[in-house]
Amino acid sequence: MSSSPTAAAQLKRKPSVRRKILLVEDNARVRAPMVELLDAWGYQVESAGDGMEALERAVTFNPDVVVSDLRMPRLDGAQLVRELRARKPGMKFILYSGQRPEERDLAGLEGICFLQKPFDPARLREQIEKCLEELF
Repeated sequence: MSSSPTAAAQLKRKPSVRRKILLVEDNARVRAPMVELLDAWGYQVESAGDGMEALERAVTFNPDVVVSDLRMPRLDGAQLVRELRARKPGMKFILYSGQRPEERDLAGLEGICFLQKPFDPARLREQIEKCLEELF
């Protein structure tokens, strides 16, 4: 039985095990389309409006990758990474921001991916897949 390249590409796109992504974005107009995009890519997605909410969701959802805005109220993305790493050291993170982060913002956050907004959705997908390859 031969397999076409298109069929192989579709299998690669839709993983048989839906990996979990926690999206953390304080702007609902940005959050909603990102959730839809991640879901369309085949991921199981939960979202949170800030870092504090994300900490609560992470306990029950247990995401593989956290994709988070850097600048948010209550608990920013960098603080969120530090808190979650203490709880689950193997978790992967992708931070993004419309502003260039200062060195102190990312101090101690080795091994994370940082994306400058606006970013190409293909770049986000590439980074998520890279994180998942490192995990599995």
